Amino acid sequence: MDLELKQVEQRLPMLFEKNRLASFKSWKFNDRSKCSAKKLAEAGFYYAGTPDEPDGVQCFLCNKALDGWEKEDNPWDEHISHSKNCEFAKLRLPEAKLTTDRFLQFCLEMVLVQSKNYVTKVVESNKKEFSQKYTAKKKTLNGIRKK
Repeated sequence: MDLELKQVEQRLPMLFEKNRLASFKSWKFNDRSKCSAKKLAEAGFYYAGTPDEPDGVQCFLCNKALDGWEKEDNPWDEHISHSKNCEFAKLRLPEAKLTTDRFLQFCLEMVLVQSKNYVTKVVESNKKEFSQKYTAKKKTLNGIRKK
């Protein structure tokens, strides 16, 4: 599970728009495009491309991953249409226009979401092991009762 903790640590800097923007080392659309790296970062996305999906991005808060971007796509519109419950997308405000309190709420929410994801993975990965141990103990107890 160290890998999941490492991923959480790596994603924390994505709270900040400047770090999200820096994640776009090279982007397929220039700054004049509606779908520029700057506008994607403002809308909460950081670069998460892969060889199979070179234009993949992911939201720092809701974790929504999107790809297949076109030059005229509006990142805010796409974000909210694919993740209606994302609190950051619902506000439609870049970091510079957020109040300090609201920004800190996003920080807390991100940490809580990432922690919940991590705990869920730990629980899921241990369910099978727990179930096997429980079944073995139950058999042992049933064998003792029969004697």
